[in-house]
Amino acid sequence: MPDQFESLFAGLRTETLPQVRPPGIAAAHRTVRRRRTTRSVATATAVIAVAGTFAAAGLPDRGDRDDSAERIDRLVVAAQRAVGQQTARQNGLPAEGPVAARTSQQFAGLTAGSYTLVLACGGVGVLTLAVRLAGDAAPTDLGGQVVSCAARPKAASMQFRLPADGTVAVSLQGDDQAAGHAGYSLVVTRTGAADQSAPVDPESSWNAGRAAAVLSSGGRYQPERMTTERLTQTGQAVRQAGEYEVRMACAGPGAVDVRLQQVAVHDGRIGGTGSVVWDEQVECTDVDPRAADGSTTVVLPDNAALAVTVIPDQAARNRAGFAYVLAPV
Repeated sequence: MPDQFESLFAGLRTETLPQVRPPGIAAAHRTVRRRRTTRSVATATAVIAVAGTFAAAGLPDRGDRDDSAERIDRLVVAAQRAVGQQTARQNGLPAEGPVAARTSQQFAGLTAGSYTLVLACGGVGVLTLAVRLAGDAAPTDLGGQVVSCAARPKAASMQFRLPADGTVAVSLQGDDQAAGHAGYSLVVTRTGAADQSAPVDPESSWNAGRAAAVLSSGGRYQPERMTTERLTQTGQAVRQAGEYEVRMACAGPGAVDVRLQQVAVHDGRIGGTGSVVWDEQVECTDVDPRAADGSTTVVLPDNAALAVTVIPDQAARNRAGFAYVLAPV
């Protein structure tokens, strides 16, 4: 049996082995191409997956444009942070919230003196600020400011003087872009003792009211009142660009030097010395006060405000009262 099997296998090797050939170069190339194709498909799949990730990441974040309460809260916090960089909130009277077409905040029980208001607005648009002394009669305008809103807000500050004890009303007016799309934060603080002026004499406050009454009769625009307890007192009027008539009156003894200056408004801040457009002395009238003879006209360009500086003489100091009204021509 072994010899027969050996003979059989020997014959089989002789017939079949010459027909069995190695794969050769072409077959090897086909194998390599198949492997490369497999790797290319896997790589393409990975690239598509990564590209899909980038496409999703590149989509606009619609949450940045919504007006949800969470987004407004974030803008308020950003405004608070900007205000906190300029003033210590714990030492002042704070207020914050969403910007509306018209918003009002009141601070009651304030004593006469000098104050600083710091305001910031997070979001878009423009916020217009007006500060007034509230009362039974017509409110006394204490100044104003224009603040631009931004995603990274910057705080703007203004100083105002409270001529008498009372309630300060702060009104905030947002434009169409800011109303409902922005948040604000503000703090009212009293200036340091070194900046305090002498207490306002009631006679000066009374005379400022008498001067304002002269100018308000028959007029549409409320006059601005100024007392004379300081050696130099400056008030600021913010208006839109245009031509304006300035009328003045002074009640009480003595006289005051009045200087009108055009000052720049930059990023909502009023600053700089500006150019003098009028500088004259106005006599005060103690009995039956009347408007100063004549009036002057000033032209305010864009991003400008009018600064009114009053310098009382010795007789008028902390006794006389001054008022002016700025009305468009």
